[in-house]
Amino acid sequence: MRHRRVGNQSEAAFMDRAQKQGWAWQRIADALELPSADAAEERSETLALELSRAHPDNNARPSLP
Repeated sequence: MRHRRVGNQSEAAFMDRAQKQGWAWQRIADALELPSADAAEERSETLALELSRAHPDNNARPSLP
């Protein structure tokens, strides 16, 4: 589970940095080998939700390392 969280954090950080540097969603999708710009946007939203749910401050029963 920890590896998945770290991977999700890395992917979210990449997307955030790319957007701040002016990358279009299609370019982000291409870099992540996603099928479309819409898929990249949806992935970004999904990651944000997953990371928010997994954050210890938002989880009454966080998993132990």
